Amino acid sequence: MHNKLKMENSDMQNSSHYFQYWNETGFPKEKRMHGFSYILFFSLYLRTKKIELFYYTTSEKEKNLDVLNGKIFHLSKHVVNSVEDKLNGFNNFVEMKYDLKGI
Repeated sequence: MHNKLKMENSDMQNSSHYFQYWNETGFPKEKRMHGFSYILFFSLYLRTKKIELFYYTTSEKEKNLDVLNGKIFHLSKHVVNSVEDKLNGFNNFVEMKYDLKGI
């Protein structure tokens, strides 16, 4: 349900129904679905903060992986475990390919 509401209302920031509260601009919208009424809210400020946090965290994960560069492992499972440990929650954003010949 949550994803369906997000997809159907992805253009909320183009709405002519915006409001200004202090320094923040918000876009509220009411949506009725399956007999329920939902209040949706889009915030440019919160969206920007989430994007900044994503790129900051991605940069930190890249630095964590750089530490493994040149490190010698004796077992292939240690390589996989070390990489997955350094990604910790970012496995879905990274395509991992292992060259286990040069462990």
